[in-house]
Amino acid sequence: MAEIVQQVLESSIQELTVLEKYNLFESDEIKAILKKRREFEYRLRKVKKSKDDFLRYITYEESLLKLIRIRREKSGLEVSVQCLVSISNFVFFRLTKMKLKKAFLTA
Repeated sequence: MAEIVQQVLESSIQELTVLEKYNLFESDEIKAILKKRREFEYRLRKVKKSKDDFLRYITYEESLLKLIRIRREKSGLEVSVQCLVSISNFVFFRLTKMKLKKAFLTA
């Protein structure tokens, strides 16, 4: 399980590095984001997943996207649209892949 979670986190590092490069997030904030994602990923790897686990993860990622938009507008930087799209799709793609329907049926 730990290897899979690590692979998922590594797949998001490129986007987070871009955000740090453009000074939208500091290094300690990037670490906090990765820590929070790790916690969510482990929750989704449990045998008994709940609908709330998925919804909390989605809510966290949505709030992260809002923060990125706010910081981007304040800084006046034009960060690649592809970067933001990749981050926004990160969790939604993963959750779909993990059979979200099954979690909703068992909740």
